Amino acid sequence: MDINNFNKGNLDFALSQSPGLHGMINATNLMAYLDKQPYQTKTYTPVVWVSKKDWRSKYISWSVDESWLPLVQKFVSTGKYDPSLLK
Repeated sequence: MDINNFNKGNLDFALSQSPGLHGMINATNLMAYLDKQPYQTKTYTPVVWVSKKDWRSKYISWSVDESWLPLVQKFVSTGKYDPSLLK
C-alpha cells in the first residue's frame, strides 16, 4: 500500500492487501488440508478498501509473524477476515 502518498495527502483511496499474509494463509491452508481439517478449496487473500480518513486503522500490514496465526486459522476455516483477532 502507498503509505507515503497517504501521508503526503496525495491519495484518497487504496486497496490494502499483504503478500506476507497471503503466504501465511496458503501455508496454513495446505497444512489444514494435509491434516484433514477445514480448508479453502479456492484460497484468496483479504483485500480491504481504505481511505485517507481510516487507512491507519484498516490497512493490512505487510509484516506478519506468529501473532497473526489466530486470524489466519479463522480465515482458512471460515473465509472471514477478522482483524480483531490480532493482539
